[in-house]
Amino acid sequence: MSFSNKKNRYPTSILFAGIFVILIILVVIFSFAFLNYNISEKRSETNEVRTITVNGVSYIFNTNLREVIKIPAANETEIKNIFDRSERICITFDNSSREDNAAFMVASFNTVYKTIVYYKSKGMEKKIEACDDTPRIEFRGPNTGARGTAVSLLDSNTILVQGITAKDVEKAADRLILIIFGISEIQ
Repeated sequence: MSFSNKKNRYPTSILFAGIFVILIILVVIFSFAFLNYNISEKRSETNEVRTITVNGVSYIFNTNLREVIKIPAANETEIKNIFDRSERICITFDNSSREDNAAFMVASFNTVYKTIVYYKSKGMEKKIEACDDTPRIEFRGPNTGARGTAVSLLDSNTILVQGITAKDVEKAADRLILIIFGISEIQ
């Protein structure tokens, strides 16, 4: 009775390859789990707030709301009143800058989505769209005329949301959302 190495080699190499692939997958899974744990630990260490609940609905933000709430906002009551009384609100921006356009798209999407969900939770319908009518939200970025990072009224029907960086545009838009929600402080 003789055993040939040729018969055993092929199945053994497949077995080793399978074990190797499984080990790589396990290393990747454990690395991912460790990385996620470290990221969540760092977020809790910095005391960030990225989620709030209003009227029983949770909203997740990409920005730290502790920073967002510090962004200057003028005429908060008037801005909230514009949203409360208007069924339709326009969004406008100067689309001459690709960088700013990207920031405006993120900020617009978040503003529209969260605002519509918020008012729906209160039993109200809102329509927010790109148009030139009033009332409107006008976005300005670093390449399209922003003079700071803030939310303010340009006139009685135009809300200016501006940021000097793309991230600041997003933060200013989140500040507008907090105004709409009636939130003036983050604990």
